[in-house]
Amino acid sequence: MPAPSSPDEIDTTLAHIVMQHAAARGDAIAVRDVDHDLTFSELCGLAAAVAARVEALEAGKGPVGILLPASCAYMAAILGLLARGIAYVPLDESFPASRNADIAARAGLRAVIVNAATAPAMREMAPDLTQIVMPAESVADMLDVVAKPDDVAVIFYTSGSTGQPKGVHQSQRAILYEVLRHCWRAGLKHDDRIALLYSPSVSGSTRDIYGSLAAGAQLCVVDVRRQGFGGAAAFLGTCAVTVLHVMPGIFRAMFATDSGGVQALAQSVRLVHLISDRVLHADVALYRQRFSRNCRLCIDLATTETYSYASWYLDHDTVLDRALVPVGYPRADKPLRLVDDAGKEVANGALGEIVVEGRALSLGYWNDDALTRSRFRPSSGTTEFWTGDVGRLLLT
Repeated sequence: MPAPSSPDEIDTTLAHIVMQHAAARGDAIAVRDVDHDLTFSELCGLAAAVAARVEALEAGKGPVGILLPASCAYMAAILGLLARGIAYVPLDESFPASRNADIAARAGLRAVIVNAATAPAMREMAPDLTQIVMPAESVADMLDVVAKPDDVAVIFYTSGSTGQPKGVHQSQRAILYEVLRHCWRAGLKHDDRIALLYSPSVSGSTRDIYGSLAAGAQLCVVDVRRQGFGGAAAFLGTCAVTVLHVMPGIFRAMFATDSGGVQALAQSVRLVHLISDRVLHADVALYRQRFSRNCRLCIDLATTETYSYASWYLDHDTVLDRALVPVGYPRADKPLRLVDDAGKEVANGALGEIVVEGRALSLGYWNDDALTRSRFRPSSGTTEFWTGDVGRLLLT
């Protein structure tokens, strides 16, 4: 799959690509969870049923929330909304009701997709919000795709660790640009099986969900909170997962044992992708201990606002000669600089705030123009995002 060199080259949407897979390989499994699986044709049919229920509403315009367990159904709900150009807000059923209610209010949801298990909680937290019951069956008609690349795809709400949760909204164009570049770098193909360990409510899930669907691969969805580390490893081992994208803490916990599920999973994986937290030398040692020499390790640095902006690939022979494992190399299409409190670039090796420049960053903060202007700043035809994170750039 070719990698676009610019967001301007994106002239399609994820739903269009999935429809092409359904036409060419409709019987291939697209999504699998611990209870069900959906072929590409079934996924598109179920997504079409979702789109039909949403469009039957008389609830005006605006984003639609999704409050479902991590499952095949969640992926169909996402695809159905994307196909119609409707922004979705992914919620997590394990989050406190007060947080989900707060997000629903901040996003200005017009409706939320639920099932029998999540409907009562949603009704209690937001009694006036229209509910759409997730369809159980596909419809005969294939998915009607009307979305355009510049439609808003999703609004991810951050954890709120630095204050109130912020809604980061992203266009279909920007996400697909990032995903197609990831597919190219990771060599994703139809016969890959990609693990989804992230909650769909966080931006880290984008690479797995969109990447798998774009590549025509199989997405294997598991909820670690329900299945536990051993259960998750056993399921993913049964799936013979080839690409494992995981936070370092979960990686350590999952591969700390020698269970049969862990061993089976490690044998099938060709790419381990660690992101979202500090990677330790012990993590690299664990990768070398558990996985074959044919398996590579990718370390990535990203934010919800910028997607990935620094990364590198390691193997069993890569020499790590620093006390800290580097977070990666800046991407050519996302130059970064480190600045001091006055906004001036710091010297090589000095600490500074990370500023990332690019043409495929997030659109800003939903319903918060002032915060958007303070963090997303125009720069010579592109945009700079001032991350607030501190780093050290080593040019050697």
